[in-house]
Amino acid sequence: MKKHLLLTALALLLLAGGAFAQITFFVTNPANLKGQYPFGRSSDTGWGHNLDTVVAQGTLIVGRDSTAGDSLACTTGLANAAACAGKIVVLYRGTCEFGLKALRAQEAGAIGVVIVNNVSGAPIVLGAGVNGVAVTIPTLMISLETSQLLRPAIDAGTLTAIIGNKRGLFANDLGMTGAEVVVAPNWATPVSQVANGGGYMVPVGVSVINYGTAARSSVLVNANITFNGGVVYNQDTTVASFAVGDSTNLAFPTFDPAPHGQGAYQLKYTVTGNGTEDFNDDNAVTTTFLVTADYWSKARVDTTTGTPTYTNGYTASGGGAVELGAIFLANKGSRLKAMNLTGALTIGATDSLNNEAMVARMYQWDDLNADAIVDASELTQLAEGFYTYTVNERYAFKTMSLDDIFTSQQGVEMNDSTTYLFSVFYPGAKTAFIACDEQVNYQTTVPFIGQRAVVLYSTAWFSDGFGREIIPAIKVDFDAVTTSVQHETRHDLKIRVYPNPANDRILIKVDGEQFLGEMNYNVVDITGRTVKSGTRSVEGTNDSFSLDVNDLNHGTYSIVMKTKLGFNTTRFVVVH
Repeated sequence: MKKHLLLTALALLLLAGGAFAQITFFVTNPANLKGQYPFGRSSDTGWGHNLDTVVAQGTLIVGRDSTAGDSLACTTGLANAAACAGKIVVLYRGTCEFGLKALRAQEAGAIGVVIVNNVSGAPIVLGAGVNGVAVTIPTLMISLETSQLLRPAIDAGTLTAIIGNKRGLFANDLGMTGAEVVVAPNWATPVSQVANGGGYMVPVGVSVINYGTAARSSVLVNANITFNGGVVYNQDTTVASFAVGDSTNLAFPTFDPAPHGQGAYQLKYTVTGNGTEDFNDDNAVTTTFLVTADYWSKARVDTTTGTPTYTNGYTASGGGAVELGAIFLANKGSRLKAMNLTGALTIGATDSLNNEAMVARMYQWDDLNADAIVDASELTQLAEGFYTYTVNERYAFKTMSLDDIFTSQQGVEMNDSTTYLFSVFYPGAKTAFIACDEQVNYQTTVPFIGQRAVVLYSTAWFSDGFGREIIPAIKVDFDAVTTSVQHETRHDLKIRVYPNPANDRILIKVDGEQFLGEMNYNVVDITGRTVKSGTRSVEGTNDSFSLDVNDLNHGTYSIVMKTKLGFNTTRFVVVH
């Protein structure tokens, strides 16, 4: 699926510098300002240049237009075009599209463009606009605060920098990126999943790259975990030789947080080689994971406010209905009852979310064919919640009750060793964006744990989401459960549907080793919507009843039968 990024004056923010360490905005001179600074890279939606393959090195100069002051580069050309030729041109955000600004600098002979944000805070990802396809020079954004620090040296003509891919620029340059380190399976995990040991194991591993032009030897890689200021894990490994351009994947022993319990853990990877290191800014990567009292998230969460952290908004190509979910393997799920889901939608500044609905959903995923691909027929929706936006609520996170679709009561008790999908669904027709956090990257972690991180629904389920394991900014709150079987899968309850496929009616046969009594049934389509429901009184085992499906659209459906002792489900197909 192709992504579209929301880029407005009030857009969701993206701090991209840490996620692509070989892509850099690195000041080389003067010495007191030397180092790497946070930046927002261009989006992947049509830019003519590619920060992954191009680089510019040179002096920075502020571009000027025909108005007084700093340039917005929205006129027909730069007034100081001759002075900008061969330099990295600094422009300011505002008035026109980023692609047009970069094109104006390119027409003046610039070798690269740095756009300064016009508001405080992190730099954002840059959209191409109409003119971006014509841009062939590297372009990125820096924060207003960074520009204020660097501006005196820029005005003095003494500031030089590197923007773009630094591979091959230095002789001795080992490194890693945030996308190439193994992180914990979740950013936040309830302590009930950790207790007693063995339930929640954190994989540890990293891919180290030789970006330099010189081979290296005796390369030391360290993985270190600290908790409450103390070291609780420390492992070293040595790579004997490292050719130019090579990468090596290193796996360390897993880490069990059970002995330490609730709190924040810092996992840091460090690489050092023999001799001088010419570029030190990507020789260490630090990640965080939490063991919490009662909530789960794959995205970062502000521990003060309890709000998920977002960097950007994503939607499917063309807008309209879209669903994005994060996957949770509950090894000790019977200790949890899912109560609430927090998420957010946003929309372009010229549009409104007023009267638009956001839907929270919870599914159970049974990977029936063990292919690690989410199919509609493998999902059983368990809960749903809603929020309808009102005026002036753009970008606001909302907490929605997860109501059991079988009982209409809040909360769903979970099962052990079961995989769940928690999602935010936008059912409308506008181009609304689901808030996401791109700063937690599970790309390297997924193969270690044999589990997907995120999936997308737009006309069908896509198990790679938007790619790069982009995580929806979702948080789920739980209540603790001691003992209960109310919502457990009832394995003795057998459900058979005839004929399958069907076109007008189905016969549903139910059988159980224990007394069945009153049963509630729900027929659920592939989007999770309940299309039929009712109650049956089953006198004994091996009972049956018929159901009219002639009014259902062609497609795959689930029928869920729920008793006082638990539930079970099966699937059938309607063809007309």
